[in-house]
Amino acid sequence: MLVDHFMNRAAPGDPPGQSKLRVTPEDMQTLQRHGWPGNVRELRNAVERACLLSDGDYISLDDALQGGSDAGPTMGVGTDLPFKEAKGQLVEMFEREYIEDLMTRHSTNLSAAAREAQIDRKHLRELIRKYDLDPRK
Repeated sequence: MLVDHFMNRAAPGDPPGQSKLRVTPEDMQTLQRHGWPGNVRELRNAVERACLLSDGDYISLDDALQGGSDAGPTMGVGTDLPFKEAKGQLVEMFEREYIEDLMTRHSTNLSAAAREAQIDRKHLRELIRKYDLDPRK
């Protein structure tokens, strides 16, 4: 259910909310057996990454499951990119996860979340808009 949910979010199809992408039964079993040390966030990131990198009707586990023995300490950012671009991607990944977790912990209470993060409510609202995390949608 979570894989379908994340695919529908990352690659919405027609009708909206239903992704045109699919996962093979073998790949689904591999996803189910994976340890997911990062819990749901790691699964979401893997599925979103696979959806973005897919070039057919099916997502590929090669795209979804990064971090094999040859991955090294890249934190999911391509080292083949210019430094500024790679750093920007890493900052965006951090901001998105941080804001999602913050807003979940505070039941989307903007004031309480901004207080805990020690940032201005206006800036938090801008980040929520930037990453399309507005719960009112």
